[in-house]
Amino acid sequence: MKVLRFYGYFKESVVESRLENFRIRKLIIYFYLEDNSVSIIEPKQTNSGIPQGAFVKRQKVKHNKLTSKRKNKLMSIFLLKIKKF
Repeated sequence: MKVLRFYGYFKESVVESRLENFRIRKLIIYFYLEDNSVSIIEPKQTNSGIPQGAFVKRQKVKHNKLTSKRKNKLMSIFLLKIKKF
């Protein structure tokens, strides 16, 4: 089984604290080539107080840009966009 692994993050706004405006939450994205399924996991950090673990369990995901040509098209490695920073 071949799996592609990507590291990513997202900014989560924090409204209940005066000490911080946002948090950076790290993710690991697994893309399984055999069936084009995706799994997104947030590594657990001890004493963070934030629920962590599986964001998306392994499953096939629909592409977010639904046009007449791609209606109900599932995500594939060719539709995945990766940005470098």
